[in-house]
Amino acid sequence: SLNPSRVSEPILLEDCADDFGYSYSRSRDTVTLTKSGYSYSNITIYRNNYIVSGVSAYSYSQGGDVYVSYGLNNIFPGSNLWSTNLALSQLASSLGYSYVRYENNIFLNNDGQKPIIVTVDGEMVPFTDQIPIVVNPGRTMIPIADVGSMLGMNVSWDGANQMVTLTGHGKTIRMWIDSSYYTVNGVGKYADVKVMALNGRTLVPIAFVTEALGLKCWYDSGAGTYGVVHIFK
Repeated sequence: SLNPSRVSEPILLEDCADDFGYSYSRSRDTVTLTKSGYSYSNITIYRNNYIVSGVSAYSYSQGGDVYVSYGLNNIFPGSNLWSTNLALSQLASSLGYSYVRYENNIFLNNDGQKPIIVTVDGEMVPFTDQIPIVVNPGRTMIPIADVGSMLGMNVSWDGANQMVTLTGHGKTIRMWIDSSYYTVNGVGKYADVKVMALNGRTLVPIAFVTEALGLKCWYDSGAGTYGVVHIFK
């Protein structure tokens, strides 16, 4: 460990890890440090479909127990928890939450919903706040900005007209909030579910994205505890 009072300037983590004998790897926003067979990974936590901020959580191995350094009260509001020796899975169970781990992401739910994970060519989409939801009649709705970015599309928002535009790969796709009508290169089409706005994010049916962009998609039930939508370019 380092004594912060002895650090006079910022240190590049990759160099610091090497000095202490750790290997360093990074995949998008996840950093993994490995030494002598042990792996330390930072963890992203979602509660009831929203990312939890102000939290530091870690695991010493892929698929191992997850512990929280700080931010327990952010994960479980009103619990007045500040520290615990319990693994997060044990704590979640004691407080009535379901616990699902997918790679370095933890999904906690006490609203009866199961988490929906989206991957593009095998890589999980790192949703910035809102994650996918399921609405009647059983349609999966995804935040288009995050998925569009993973697909290499430019996403723009026209507040005056409540319109979202995706451009890239030779296509321009326009859709409107609370409407099932959309256009692809000016040609009008209809989805079976209306585009919706939720917590400042635009959510669209996953089938619309794959059909409009000509992508392949399949759904994995995840043994019933979570669902995975696989998108292939």
